[in-house]
Amino acid sequence: MGCGASKKSTQCITDAVNASGVHATSSPAEDDGCAGSVADTESNQAEVKMMKKAKASNIHNGSSTPKNTVEQKIQSYLSIPEDDAKAALSLAAKHPDSQDEFSHLVNIMHLAVKSDPLLFVGQLNGIDGLNESTTSIFGADLIDFLALIGGAKTTVEVYADQLKRMNVTHLTDQLLQEELDEKHETALSVIRVMRDFWVNATDHCSEFADRLLEAGVLSFLKEDLKNLEENFEADSAVFEVSITILYNCARSGQKKHFFLDIGAVQLLTRFLAREEKDIKLVTLLALSYIIDEDENHLLIAEASDFDFFLETMCTAYESEDHRESSGYSLEELLEGLGNLAQNDDNKKLLMKKDVLVLLKPMLETGSEAEKQKTAQIIWNLAFDKENRKTMGRDWELMELLNKLKDSSHRGVAKSCSGALWVLNLDRKVHQGQGDGHPKGGPPPAPPLPEFGGPFPPHAFSSLTPTPSSSSSLVCFSPPPAPTCLSASPPPPPPPPGRAVPPPAPLIPTRADLEGKGHVMVSYQWGSQKMVLQIRDSLRSQGFRVWMDVDNISGSTLQAMAEAVEQADAVLMCMSERYKNSPNCRTEAEYAFALHKPIIPLLMERNYKPDGWLGILRGSKLFFDFSGKYPYEKKLEELVKELGQRGRGGSSEVDGPVRAETVAPVASTPPKTIKTVSSWSQEDVHNWLNKHQLGGCQKLQSLSGENIKFLQKLSQRAPEFFFTYLKQDLGLTSLMDLMHFSDAIDSLP
Repeated sequence: MGCGASKKSTQCITDAVNASGVHATSSPAEDDGCAGSVADTESNQAEVKMMKKAKASNIHNGSSTPKNTVEQKIQSYLSIPEDDAKAALSLAAKHPDSQDEFSHLVNIMHLAVKSDPLLFVGQLNGIDGLNESTTSIFGADLIDFLALIGGAKTTVEVYADQLKRMNVTHLTDQLLQEELDEKHETALSVIRVMRDFWVNATDHCSEFADRLLEAGVLSFLKEDLKNLEENFEADSAVFEVSITILYNCARSGQKKHFFLDIGAVQLLTRFLAREEKDIKLVTLLALSYIIDEDENHLLIAEASDFDFFLETMCTAYESEDHRESSGYSLEELLEGLGNLAQNDDNKKLLMKKDVLVLLKPMLETGSEAEKQKTAQIIWNLAFDKENRKTMGRDWELMELLNKLKDSSHRGVAKSCSGALWVLNLDRKVHQGQGDGHPKGGPPPAPPLPEFGGPFPPHAFSSLTPTPSSSSSLVCFSPPPAPTCLSASPPPPPPPPGRAVPPPAPLIPTRADLEGKGHVMVSYQWGSQKMVLQIRDSLRSQGFRVWMDVDNISGSTLQAMAEAVEQADAVLMCMSERYKNSPNCRTEAEYAFALHKPIIPLLMERNYKPDGWLGILRGSKLFFDFSGKYPYEKKLEELVKELGQRGRGGSSEVDGPVRAETVAPVASTPPKTIKTVSSWSQEDVHNWLNKHQLGGCQKLQSLSGENIKFLQKLSQRAPEFFFTYLKQDLGLTSLMDLMHFSDAIDSLP
């Protein structure tokens, strides 16, 4: 997509640059280390002085490093953060035979520093690697290198300066077509080149997109979109380029607050009313990345938008090249649907629209990348309890997931394994916590067979097809659960007249006996640098810390499950990417279901957790490691919060964890612990007062059995649980709801 930065625009810049006595482009291979390839210009003379200064410094330091290396130029010409310089040099080091191109980019940035924007744009526009092949690793690395050395911010500054020269705050299609005087035509040409460059650079380069957002590009895009006429033309260049840059930047995935700050959701939803398919589709895709839980109602208000999106996906799947008419690939559309499926309300809506009918063929016959994204959608849908029941009865889906969990493609295998794991979440929680049944009540039902098989050969012999009311598919009733799921034979009946002995107590692990559980760190890969620092700091103070450093648990969710089960506490490292990761949600929800103490850590500045992550966080105290506060101060607070949890024994427990069993130890009978169900009214009152709920009158009448039931209700039907709290127990304030939710979570 482009905004019309035609040959006329480029030529206009070239003419203006030539009029100033400087060539618009120079070949990197011929570059002698000076800005531009022409002598006797002010910029050239200044740069020669800088080179002499760098050379003198190099000699003074006794270094034998070549004087014109990329590193030397960055140190001499630019003032950028040390971490950015290191990251930029790391990118350049990947391409040892292309150092001239990276060196030339530093020269171009020096032009910007010397306040020569026209020459900066001319040089930038003349580098083939930046303008033709961002899909290549080299082209993408060039652009991200430019971002790290300040290029993204500079392009925004140049753009803003040219708008001022034209005395306008936004672009219109009429302005783009007008004949202007030479001064304004040159400024407009620079603007066009910048916009086309942004489209190209943000398409595959997340670093550049993130830096562009930080530089304030959205304020200009907002003005362009806000001032579009109500009935703008379908081929509007202003809309096309502005929405494309916004969409590309949104795909970087961790800067949502920038979009919220400008009211991007309200700004874009008005375009959903347009009849043009292209406008509607790109708007939906952009919204899928930036809409949050509080604004999702604006999207689902018109359910037909979801129908349109699913129909477009179907069209793309059926096309030979798996693209729809606007050029969006099925993979892109699946990614957009995956974003929408992260919202819990959307999960229910998509299942009502029979989305599985569409997804199963893609899971079976799509490309490896399409299969992976499809499985991730199914993984996300499975976090809804009712969806799990429906999906668990879909034997065709279960068979596909079970088959693909052994795929040679690591991403496909991981996503299918994750989906199957969550589909079995209720069963695994039952096994993980060993929850008993209420006193005097019926014994617990035997555990259900694990979804995904394998099933014995006769398992499907009793299936009877029944027409589905919601689609043309044939649905099957599942076979009855096996009467015995254990490989061990049942124990013999006791002799006549002998009482049945009580069940043997569970044999504790060595960690249980010695108090050597660990602290588990649940985090998203993008936060690893800070998380490693926290891990090492905790270990130095005697904590046993489990952290998946090498993506070990990515290949086996069983390792993650064991790490959660044996944890004394779980550090939940919150960020936008953490919330959007089904893998992270699997870890966090399993820890929550097992009533593990969860300690939230904030890893991303300005991030406010919402949705499922906001619910899990509740009113818990969190520790800000986003860089806003001194690290040592926050670490001290975290250590105080952990107390003795996870202390003792070896501190290095990264990777898979196995429970250790030991022989029973002869000792005095264990102290009887009073269960919640047997609480007296005084116990209930004390519990309510402890959690700042003593003033809630309707809660005072609850019994221990009532509270235990509410605990189960919060796990099995959370929506009904919160509705009951508000309507029947009178907890209408957010604070009371948070206190009661945390109180329920703290129960054993």
